[in-house]
Amino acid sequence: MMGEAHVFQPGSLQPEVTHFRGRVPPLEFLRDAVGGYIELVPFFDTYLDRAARAFCNENGTLALLWQNSACSERFWIPKSVLQ
Repeated sequence: MMGEAHVFQPGSLQPEVTHFRGRVPPLEFLRDAVGGYIELVPFFDTYLDRAARAFCNENGTLALLWQNSACSERFWIPKSVLQ
């Protein structure tokens, strides 16, 4: 089975699409994509009407990395859903 990963770089609305063998991308691919250790984005479970997961850099805030505003706005979850 072939899988694919859609990586949204900060400031870009178009993802970089990478195909890989298997259902889950390799850990090294995920670490490279986020620039460090990965953290699962909570409440993100679908993308393009398919089951999906999103990851971010676990230490992004501490490392003063740029927030991916374009991606955050595109997949924003209202606070009322989180309560």
